[in-house]
Amino acid sequence: MSDMGVVFVMDSPEFVIAEEGQGKSRFNVVYNGSSDDVNERMYASAVCEEVKNRLGVELSLSSDIVDDEADCEIIIGSLRRSETSYSMEKGLKHTEFSIKVFYHPESGKTKLAVAYNGKLARYTAISTLLKYIKNGRFAIPYELDILSSCSDDMIISSDVTGALRDPFVLYENGIYYVYGTGWHCYKNSERTLSGHWERIEDFIVEEPSDYLDCPWAPEVYKYNDSFYMFTTYRSDKTMRRGCAVFRSASPEGPFKLISDGHVTPEDWDAIDGSLYIDPQGQPWMVFSHEWTSPDGLKGFFAAAKLSSDLTRFISEPVELFYPGGIWSGADITDGCFMYTTRSGELLMLWSNFDIGGGYGVGVARSVSGGIEGPWIHDPLMLYSSTFLDRPDGGHGMIFTDTDGSMYMPVHTPNTDDATPIFIRVYEENDALFPAVPIAKNPSLSGLS
Repeated sequence: MSDMGVVFVMDSPEFVIAEEGQGKSRFNVVYNGSSDDVNERMYASAVCEEVKNRLGVELSLSSDIVDDEADCEIIIGSLRRSETSYSMEKGLKHTEFSIKVFYHPESGKTKLAVAYNGKLARYTAISTLLKYIKNGRFAIPYELDILSSCSDDMIISSDVTGALRDPFVLYENGIYYVYGTGWHCYKNSERTLSGHWERIEDFIVEEPSDYLDCPWAPEVYKYNDSFYMFTTYRSDKTMRRGCAVFRSASPEGPFKLISDGHVTPEDWDAIDGSLYIDPQGQPWMVFSHEWTSPDGLKGFFAAAKLSSDLTRFISEPVELFYPGGIWSGADITDGCFMYTTRSGELLMLWSNFDIGGGYGVGVARSVSGGIEGPWIHDPLMLYSSTFLDRPDGGHGMIFTDTDGSMYMPVHTPNTDDATPIFIRVYEENDALFPAVPIAKNPSLSGLS
């Protein structure tokens, strides 16, 4: 069967739901419209958005309540469709999910059913499905039949005493350092994230002459054999928050100001400065122009070129994107961190509130591959209490563990006494996913 990009041949190893640039797929994404959970539509929409973002192909979206059964369907949790009912009637246990292909040669109908029990299972099922978008197409093995379970994969740093918001991790000389708001630092010499974290009591960041308060979100990078801290404080001269650059010969300090106060514009409230080095070796600061600024502009992310010694801007800041309406509609722009995929795509982790009102972490990607964008947004957040049934939290970054695994630290819950947790993540097909362990299954070969 081949029509409008739908291919199903019984002697072929897969059928193609969508191919890059084809315009529109015949596949209709159906969700459970009778559910009280507003996320049912959101997850179905996420499938459509990801296919459109990555392949430029439109999938139809409909509720099972009002729409007739189509010949080609991706069914997300709908008990009105017999295929999904079949999966659910197997008695899926909590955290289990099922993804199965159904082909009816008599009618020519192709159905891909996704069923789950619990929020984490739903997230894992949809993210598993989206991993089949690769090499310019969305193709599913025609014998796909997954019945699997999942569980949280996180490390809780329970012995980081006291609050540590906005955690940023640096690994240097066999020691993990985690820096956080308040200009605090902990270190861990056990080469394992679950080891003991010791607070460095004499960790010093020398206060600038105009320092007033708000010692927020320090990020420490090794650059040209020195350690540079990008951080925020409020100036008693301008009464505005801004980003500044400090330097030290050691990751344990003392860190001394090397910029002339704030490097960000004096008439802006600017926070959460982050370092990005582009492919030409040019350093940039990416930061948040806060919604609290007196210039009347709504909050947005911005970027500017830095001098080679990181002490000043050598270009005017450019606006990257405004966050309103992406998840919750709030103007919040927090916690940017730049990540380059193995193939060279440029991603940004950033935080806002999700549709349920919880703080979380999402991913934006540059369409051009350059810092100036334009930027689009991956439909599934990397961390969300609403999506994953966890405490809310955010302000993520990514680092690589000693065993080669990648982790994203976030503070949780989003309160004054938040502490860090470390969530294992991985990259596949230029996308980031939380590494929720999935039971071994032949159908998941190559997806772990």
